[in-house]
Amino acid sequence: MEEQFYFILPLMIRYVDPKKLPYLFTAAIAAAPILRIAIMIWFDNISAAYCLMPCRMDGLFLGALLAWSVRHPHAQSWLRMHRDWLNRGLGVLGMGYLVLLMYWPEKEAAPMWSVGYTWCACLYALILTHFLLRPRWRATTFFARTICWIGVRAYAIYLFHVAIARVIEAQGFHKHGLVVAVLASIGTLALAALSWHTVEQPLLSLARKYFRYNNAAEHRARTA
Repeated sequence: MEEQFYFILPLMIRYVDPKKLPYLFTAAIAAAPILRIAIMIWFDNISAAYCLMPCRMDGLFLGALLAWSVRHPHAQSWLRMHRDWLNRGLGVLGMGYLVLLMYWPEKEAAPMWSVGYTWCACLYALILTHFLLRPRWRATTFFARTICWIGVRAYAIYLFHVAIARVIEAQGFHKHGLVVAVLASIGTLALAALSWHTVEQPLLSLARKYFRYNNAAEHRARTA
């Protein structure tokens, strides 16, 4: 599902008025659970509700909305002014997240496929917002550096973690869940670091050398 999003988002940023982007992102976030419910009612297809990009665009566009917000001075000021409400929302979302994990953790469970994915995505977005609004000096802490290190390599971690766990299980460790988790975590982080240094970082450097998309996007956000 991510591939479609990666094609669509750059076109949206390139051709849509920056002032309209947050409204477009918000509409996409709200539409995702509606589409999941419609698919389950009419087609009863959990694979489609779980995998299709339009059904999962709530989490994807929440990330886009957050990236837009922290680069836009007015949006960032609004977030700082309402930090207390954001913290309360974080508490409510956190408690709801625990309820989902306790009673309906399976993707086939109606509370999960209907609003659960959106709920979880909102929780993660608020956690990121909480750290992004903290003073810059706190970014020097070990915890913050660790989170940033993982975040930079998050996509490779996402790509590799299941395959590595399956390989380790095939070696006879399938009866030892903790051993699989530890070895898979170490292997995934190592492979993600290798991917970052040998593939992703060189490609990003090449892109920044020939395309000035980053500066242009920041300029458009500042002047919107």
